[in-house]
Amino acid sequence: MNNQIVNQNMPTPGNDFLWVIEAPIYYLDKYCLTAGLPRDSAVPVIFKINQDRFDDARLTYPGAKCPHHRPWLKVLADLYMANIAFKLYQGTGREDCFTSLTLLHPTISKDLHLILGFTAQNEIQRLEKYDHLLKKAFSLLY
Repeated sequence: MNNQIVNQNMPTPGNDFLWVIEAPIYYLDKYCLTAGLPRDSAVPVIFKINQDRFDDARLTYPGAKCPHHRPWLKVLADLYMANIAFKLYQGTGREDCFTSLTLLHPTISKDLHLILGFTAQNEIQRLEKYDHLLKKAFSLLY
């Protein structure tokens, strides 16, 4: 008998949930570019005329600026591995209009730490071969 419980009804990203990273715009912009996203992918939480580079910004997956999971996960991994303070949310709604937003305090397990480490080291292409690991990363975050 398998001791592992598998939730068959767990929603996958892009179906019911939005995944949101919130961090200082300076770092989020930097890691968005590294992940191959456009320069304006990090959206400031509060828009100001003179935006400070350490004001918070958000990157939402799935969204218009980040429609695919690979770059979003790369940004998350880079922030985590660089030890940058960030917030991780899971929400519902649209990227610009949340109907719910829950702050997650994920325990970074050994498995998730390894996955994020590979991702941060530009090994995401190798991880694509192991699609189950990407799904596991989101499952562990969930």
